[in-house]
Amino acid sequence: DMCARADRTDAIAIYNLGNIHLAAKRWTEAVLAYQRALTRDAGLIEARYNLAQAFEGLGRDEAAISELKTVLCLDRSYADALFNLGNLLMKRGRLVEAQRLFERYLSLDPPTGWAIKARKAVIYCSHCLMAS
Repeated sequence: DMCARADRTDAIAIYNLGNIHLAAKRWTEAVLAYQRALTRDAGLIEARYNLAQAFEGLGRDEAAISELKTVLCLDRSYADALFNLGNLLMKRGRLVEAQRLFERYLSLDPPTGWAIKARKAVIYCSHCLMAS
């Protein structure tokens, strides 16, 4: 925080402060830090991605979804954003959207463990959609 106050243009110091709060599950403080970082550098995609995680920690899923969609507008191949957005949408019952996101995620050739989870999510979405 001291570094962020010393240089009012430095987005990274506030971003790192947000990371500390996020790791400690201090969701509200993390949200505020990431929002401050983004006012200094709106293109700091990692801050926006982590802001989504903090919103999710607060139970503000729609805000998290919105941030993840913004991340994907800035970088269509941001794998973690694809996966996390797919999970949030699946949790909210938006299975068609979730399935598409997991399929896009899989097209990026993710690590094996994450690919297995994404494939299971695709199967789950597919089965639920066929059953309805």
